[in-house]
Amino acid sequence: IIVVNQNVKADVFLTSENLNSALKQMQRSQLQIQKNEEHEFALYTLGKTADDLAKLLSDEVEAHANENEKLIELALDRTKGIQINIFWEGQKSRFFYDGNALNAYLEQYPDGDHRMDTLYREITRDFFLSVPNGEKELLATIDTINSFIHLYPNFEKLSEIELYLAINYRDLFRLHQNNEDVDLTSQIAMSTRRQLQRIVDEYKEKDEGEIARRLLERFIVEAGLKESP
Repeated sequence: IIVVNQNVKADVFLTSENLNSALKQMQRSQLQIQKNEEHEFALYTLGKTADDLAKLLSDEVEAHANENEKLIELALDRTKGIQINIFWEGQKSRFFYDGNALNAYLEQYPDGDHRMDTLYREITRDFFLSVPNGEKELLATIDTINSFIHLYPNFEKLSEIELYLAINYRDLFRLHQNNEDVDLTSQIAMSTRRQLQRIVDEYKEKDEGEIARRLLERFIVEAGLKESP
């Protein structure tokens, strides 16, 4: 299991105050959307606030287990009441927002001012929740992540995105591991290795760098590669 640190402040947890603030913000955004007032910003803010609340609920559970269970249940009940779908994914032990407003933002504002952050949130959610159905979907995911890296090379959380890319390359290698096309399998193995090594070299001081180092060690053994390139 790979746990990616999403850089949420460890001292910020769920309270009645920040829950009410998030709920009020989402309701304001929904009203703006209905009235078509600052529609683009309202749609983005609705999705961002819901996504941030899901992460806040996850951090609360991780830090305090069920100590704040009543407030968490209240949060889920209140969000459901305003048609915001935040749900618990047991296999990932996290809450997730279904991304409805974020999806709508990308569809309606493909060149919008908040496209970068919205895409990041979409890529992150899909990484944790989606299981690509075969090579075609996996290649599409890799293309999406590569496009993001190309478009936003200075994105502050690029280390996370690059790690997602490396793991998808590794999964692509596993699809081809028993393939008769030895050259293609070898190319994918080297792409995986290069991407993991890049993260190790570029992000030594970040959690992603350490995760990539451990993944690289295991991948070298799994793929039967030599220790040095």
